[in-house]
Amino acid sequence: MVKILPVSKLQVGQVLAEDVKNVNSQILVPKGVPISIKHLHSIKTWGIEIVRIREGAESKFDAGERIVPFTEYEWEKARESVAPRFVHTSMKHPVVLKVFNYCVEQKIQSIRQMRMI
Repeated sequence: MVKILPVSKLQVGQVLAEDVKNVNSQILVPKGVPISIKHLHSIKTWGIEIVRIREGAESKFDAGERIVPFTEYEWEKARESVAPRFVHTSMKHPVVLKVFNYCVEQKIQSIRQMRMI
């Protein structure tokens, strides 16, 4: 059964029933893929408001998938710190967006490690 869900209610592990596409009709996350933290951030970054999920279908992640839960506060602060380095790029390009999100994740992890010292 397919359920329409606002992105604000989307959770890690839920499985997409339809492709999630950006404004240029490029696929951000293909259908049948379980949602990861990275997917959530990409979907939110692109301003997607609703998705269709398979109700009752949840999946465990591959061992290689890195899942690090970030708070919204951590994400926004790291994003503000990293954004100036991407000022001359197009955030509409999917590869640039992936690199940007990766840099934000690395920044959060770096900040967390500095707190532990």
